[in-house]
Amino acid sequence: MCACAYVRAPGLLVAAFLESAAAVVHPRLVAHAGGVHAPPTPTTHALLHGARAARTHARAANRVATMAASAGVSGERSLGSMNDASSSSVSIRIGGRSYCVLQAPDSHNHGLCLWDSGIGLCHYLHHNRKLLESMKGKRVLEVGAGCGLVALVLAAHGAHVTATDLPSVMGNLNACVAANGWKPEPSCEAGVCAYVPAPGVCVEGCEHAGRIVVRAFCWGEDAHPLLEAHGPFDYIIGTDVLYSAALVPVLLRSVLDISRAQERPASADGSVKRVPPPVILFANEIRCTDTHAVFLATAARLFGFKEIPSKRLGPELAGAGVHVYELTKRMVMADAATE
Repeated sequence: MCACAYVRAPGLLVAAFLESAAAVVHPRLVAHAGGVHAPPTPTTHALLHGARAARTHARAANRVATMAASAGVSGERSLGSMNDASSSSVSIRIGGRSYCVLQAPDSHNHGLCLWDSGIGLCHYLHHNRKLLESMKGKRVLEVGAGCGLVALVLAAHGAHVTATDLPSVMGNLNACVAANGWKPEPSCEAGVCAYVPAPGVCVEGCEHAGRIVVRAFCWGEDAHPLLEAHGPFDYIIGTDVLYSAALVPVLLRSVLDISRAQERPASADGSVKRVPPPVILFANEIRCTDTHAVFLATAARLFGFKEIPSKRLGPELAGAGVHVYELTKRMVMADAATE
């Protein structure tokens, strides 16, 4: 049973987490319950990347999870239903299992809301069991993790997921992970929280495989620290991240840079250790044709690119308007031509 609370006051659980953690982690995070999406600054980055901040994240996330469990279980949200501004928490069923999502739909922060693309990708993966099972024990990078539903589903099936988003989303993302029975490791430090599953959280046979790491990562920044700590990645996943025509090229360039950086010199003589390119999956709804056109053009220029046929998406996605795309890194010689 998902320990997911239905709280009528918008943003209450999120605000509770922020009140207990934001003074240390991000001074402006408390404003999210009131609708502020503050960009990262050098000061907030310094706070986020401190060991004290990480420990506070973990403790506060556990407190929020306890509050959620004691408040009761919410009604379920299905694919295609609207975000209710009064729903600070919702329960999502994927493959017969319930997942708790804490959110702040009235915050005007894209990362603090659950979107259909995330639900849709989870249904797609569950429908394509071979793909989902291939992720067990593999390293998955999620860009724009938001409320963490995709990370929770993948980790429950045995994947090692690094869930990333803007610093302003870290508080709620950590709370969502904790609310679903994931326990922070004692070694949480430097703004990075790693979680292991409590008994019964993972599907049978995956109890000792699944793992979630939550850390901030802004598209366009140096990805080498991310790769050195958690890579190389077998999969890169993003849902509802194609919402800005200006940011789409930045996102895709970041994904390409991560894919390239995994082919690193293995010795002083400059020889290259070949790492298989990651499988890249994006799920998105087309809300703006101009933004979608930028995505199609940029993806076709930088990657091998295809849309998953609707017949392979599964019955849950029929008519839902969620599109799933698979991108593949080109060969090195082709990469040079994209510069």
